[in-house]
Amino acid sequence: VVFTILSKFVEQILSMEKVIVPLLPFSIVSEEIPKEGLVLVLGDTHWGSNETKEECGSNYNFDVAERRLNYMVEKTLTNPLQSQDLKVIELLDITKGLLHSSEYLSEGGITGAMLKIVEVYSEVYAKLSNKYNNIDVIITNSNHDRTTQWVSSHMKWDNFGIMVYKMIEMLLKAKGVNNITFKYTMKEHHLININSANIFVTHADAIRSYKAHSQAAIRSALPDGFSVIHRRTGCANSCSDSGNPAQHRGGTEAGS
Repeated sequence: VVFTILSKFVEQILSMEKVIVPLLPFSIVSEEIPKEGLVLVLGDTHWGSNETKEECGSNYNFDVAERRLNYMVEKTLTNPLQSQDLKVIELLDITKGLLHSSEYLSEGGITGAMLKIVEVYSEVYAKLSNKYNNIDVIITNSNHDRTTQWVSSHMKWDNFGIMVYKMIEMLLKAKGVNNITFKYTMKEHHLININSANIFVTHADAIRSYKAHSQAAIRSALPDGFSVIHRRTGCANSCSDSGNPAQHRGGTEAGS
């Protein structure tokens, strides 16, 4: 289903007249700044979730989700610990999804949420691309973005979250943004290295299958020297050469 929809989206993109959209002026970071180190972590934004203060203690909708995302981006751009390149770790659960009949409860429905994500995130990445020399977007698997009510035990990359990011990637290329690389996984994790810091990246809900997994078991199975980035995190990190992150946290999860 996902690949069929993506192929139709490709046809639409290819039929568009390519227009280079002028971006807001930013000063490209100086060569004196370290090549890498700054990391923006996003996850569990649950676009489409429509909550009220009376129900869960705070309001959450498209406007709140967009405001929180822009807050994280601004904190990244103004972080005193900068680097020439930026890594974005996207832990997904980016939609409210289909769980618990959410296709009937989501703001705008599942398709409306997906279109809103593509619109907002493509603008955000275009803005970031004008600041940093290169951007790597590390995309994990997901839970809420799955295409079924049931917990997937295989093909977990076949989900709505991956699909919207493929659409964002296509739209950015159509706009002429060429310094962003999107990295997907057909496993349950990424293993990355930033300034000698080894990092294991996963969305913990996505590792579930018919056999239960515990975080303690996952940590014990990791090679020596690996740190863990998992779900329920929204932060802009700067990993120093020693591997110690200077961290700013700001919630991106619905209701947080």
